[in-house]
Amino acid sequence: MRKILIALALLFQIPLAHAYVECVSTPTGGASTALANLSNSASPEILINEVSFKDKTADFIELYIKDDKNSGLGASIKDFSIKVDGTEIKKIASDILLKTNGFILLTFKSSATDEAAATDNILKLYTTRDGLVSTTSVIALNSPAASIADAICWDDGTPTETQQTKITEIKNAGAWTGACVSSAGIKDNESIGRNISSDDTNQTSDWYTFATSTPAATNIQQVQPEPPPAAPVQIVINEFMPDPEGTDTGNEWIELKNLGATAANLIGYKIDDSDSGSSAYTFPDTTLAAGEAKAFYSSETKIVLNNDTDRVRLFNTAGALIDEILYEKPLSGQSFSRDSSGQWSITTTPTPNASNTFSNSENSSVTCNKISLANAVAGGSAGNKTPIVKTGAEIAPNEVSEYTDEVSITEIFPNPAGTDTAKEWVEIYNESNKKINLGNWEIQTDNKRKYAIKDKTFISANAYLAVNLKIPLKNSGAHISLIDPEGNIVDEVDYPQSRENLSYAKTVSNNSTAWEWTKDITPSKENPIYETFSAQITDASSKNQFSALKDDKRITISYSEETLPAALAANVLQTGENFSIKAREIGGGAYELQSIEPAQMKNGSTSSQPENKPSSNIYLAFALGISIAATIGAILYIKKNV
Repeated sequence: MRKILIALALLFQIPLAHAYVECVSTPTGGASTALANLSNSASPEILINEVSFKDKTADFIELYIKDDKNSGLGASIKDFSIKVDGTEIKKIASDILLKTNGFILLTFKSSATDEAAATDNILKLYTTRDGLVSTTSVIALNSPAASIADAICWDDGTPTETQQTKITEIKNAGAWTGACVSSAGIKDNESIGRNISSDDTNQTSDWYTFATSTPAATNIQQVQPEPPPAAPVQIVINEFMPDPEGTDTGNEWIELKNLGATAANLIGYKIDDSDSGSSAYTFPDTTLAAGEAKAFYSSETKIVLNNDTDRVRLFNTAGALIDEILYEKPLSGQSFSRDSSGQWSITTTPTPNASNTFSNSENSSVTCNKISLANAVAGGSAGNKTPIVKTGAEIAPNEVSEYTDEVSITEIFPNPAGTDTAKEWVEIYNESNKKINLGNWEIQTDNKRKYAIKDKTFISANAYLAVNLKIPLKNSGAHISLIDPEGNIVDEVDYPQSRENLSYAKTVSNNSTAWEWTKDITPSKENPIYETFSAQITDASSKNQFSALKDDKRITISYSEETLPAALAANVLQTGENFSIKAREIGGGAYELQSIEPAQMKNGSTSSQPENKPSSNIYLAFALGISIAATIGAILYIKKNV
């Protein structure tokens, strides 16, 4: 009888011990293992880091884990796949853990077996394929959601129609911008690799040539010296279109011209609009023949020209300003053009990629009565000061923007699902009773990158406006400032480590405001209003929903897997238990859950759980207590009856 009772006591502890093991704290003292795994819904950030496509022994593709999105604890890379020219050549089919700063190395021409786990944070994969095409090719890294996580392309200047289609596909997906890396100058056994310390801009300027490849190791930047020009180079701004007819987005352009007698390569040259405007565009390998003019559209350069007063600037490879034009009040559909003598005027006949033309009615020698304080070289000839080009007619005073402190930042969306490019935004709220022109206001990040809001961008009274940014926002947290045209910081917000497809919003709960991550994303709309209340669970049998009593009234509360994972809900949501709940009312006695925690933790106890995730430590303690009590009771009973 004694043995039977001991066995029953031990068996009774199995499910309780099992629940405790699943939720036991990690050795680092952080959130439970279950929460550490389940709360990390974002895929790791993985980049194509180095490629060798002219290796005499065996080509390779190296991937780099820039951020495992799990505080360096590691993330599964299952279902990531590598495609070459549209064909999948490797897919990771099992749960393999890699941490931040880890590598995945895929080697060609090998019959070796893929490693089943990473060693020293490096995973080695193999393929029997001969290798990569050395002239023109496209590599795409696909995420488990089948979207393109990163891409790289190279060509020799003569891609076939099929190859060009593959290049266009990664551009349309937002995974690449501009020309591909030039393969013509890559020698045998050299590789191309990225500068991993800088932001990934998905263009050629991210990539460098390596005389010695570094598979499964940190890249050592080896910038090739620029070859000396065969003859003096004279590149100038020749024409630009700041206000095309119809939508401006992607259709503005800046045309450069080579005034020299020989071909000139623009690689390393830069163009921008002003210090506080769009980020400078660095030219990839781009050749202009002698006398050739070429227009570069904003769909490629991402440079946005203002429709009032702005600049167009050109820098050489040494970073020196070599040409700069100021302009005022462009007319829709008309361009600013330079004539053969270097004079500027507005023309009704824009000629991108062709010789500039002027009608008889156009003044080809506009008087420039303002100059740049920069005293820069204009038109490519030293000594000239930068002209400000006008329409020739009297310019009406600029419409003055409202410099007010009655605007504020109310929501930030730094980490959209999939590729972030062109999807990030900052929402601004106008709490005044008048319409405000936000033109020439700026949004600045802590790395001093600024986005100038385009003129004639109005925000109505008591309204919200989401401003789509053309500067990247960090996913690791950043400081955002809203600056008026006089340089005053009107509002500023710090946001912590971001979570994919959640916005950082200024929300209201029980008439109290607070910043928090939320799945209720509301661009250009009022932010969510939550209610915090106590409730008792009455039924938790339905999937992603439970019933509760709130002030003696029955309500239903729905929740997503992201807010409360099913594995955790099964252990936490117990009939009769009381909770402090934060939720958004959606009508008819129904709510949508934002966060939940045991009622006992509401007063005098602080939860250490991640934001928007429920606490389960109290249940672990409760389960452990029952287990210990059962054991002690069984022992006492046995002693008493022996």
